[in-house]
Amino acid sequence: MVGSSLLPTPVSIDNEDFFIRGVIEIPIYDYQKSLGFGVWMSQKRENYYTYLEKFDSSEIGPFFGWLCTNIAYYEEETLLQQTMAYFRGEELRPSIEVESTEHPLAIDQHNGISLEKAWEIVHFYMDSSKGGT
Repeated sequence: MVGSSLLPTPVSIDNEDFFIRGVIEIPIYDYQKSLGFGVWMSQKRENYYTYLEKFDSSEIGPFFGWLCTNIAYYEEETLLQQTMAYFRGEELRPSIEVESTEHPLAIDQHNGISLEKAWEIVHFYMDSSKGGT
């Protein structure tokens, strides 16, 4: 999922609430690739329209937003974690950084995880009864 090459998938609700899609990347110790979660984050109006106009530019941002996806793997809800979107250009979705807190998602993103834990997360989602993100 890391490096998802897609055009932007922005959403505006009643021209009042604005959301963009990005990727939270979790580094894996001693491994060259990361584990990625596709997520939604809120954006203020100005940043949303800047992204629409320049979605393929790494020259914008970073932009603050609230995480609007609950990642089911984490027992502690992930909704409304403070995040920053870093734009990468090259038709890549923004990289989303979770604010450094004691939340398990933030700890995993900032400290990295073992390959064993990465596989645990993958298998969690392979169990169709878990559903969701």
